[in-house]
Amino acid sequence: MTPPSPNYPQDNRRRAIGHHLNFVEPGVPLWKALRDYHHGCDHSWVGMGENLIASRTATPGRHHQPIIDLDTPHRIVESTTPGNHHLYLDTEISSWRWRLLMVALYLAKVIEPGNFWWSMRRGSNFVRPEGQRKDADVFSDEAFTEFFWHHRD
Repeated sequence: MTPPSPNYPQDNRRRAIGHHLNFVEPGVPLWKALRDYHHGCDHSWVGMGENLIASRTATPGRHHQPIIDLDTPHRIVESTTPGNHHLYLDTEISSWRWRLLMVALYLAKVIEPGNFWWSMRRGSNFVRPEGQRKDADVFSDEAFTEFFWHHRD
C-alpha cells in the first residue's frame, strides 16, 4: 500500500510511473486512440520513483478518490463551516449540462442530498457570500413579510 501524502493524511491514492501519458500519434483521431488503448500500457504500479498520482486507491474493490483536472477558470472559497469550501466554476454551461453535473455529483456523494434537491427545485445553486454566516440570515418579521409579499409568485 502506498503511504499517505504528507500534505493530505486521508490520501489513499496509488502512485505510478507514467510512460507517454496523453500520447496520441500525429494524424490519429482521438476516438481511434481511445479504442486501441490497452489498460496499463502507459503506467506501472510501483513502489518508488513515481511521477503520477492515481484516483484509484489501495483499498480492495477498485475504489477511487477523484482527482479533477480543471481546465476552466475556477476558484475555491472557504465556507464559514470549518473544513468546507465552495467551488466556483467560472464558465457558463447550459441548463441541461448543469443538471447532469449536479446529478453526477449527487450520485458520487460529493454534495449533500439537501443541497442537490434544493438546487434542482430552485433551478440554481446558492451559497452565502464569503464570510456571511447562516445565523446572519434571520429576517425581522417586517423584512420577512416584505420579502414574501413581493416574491409570492
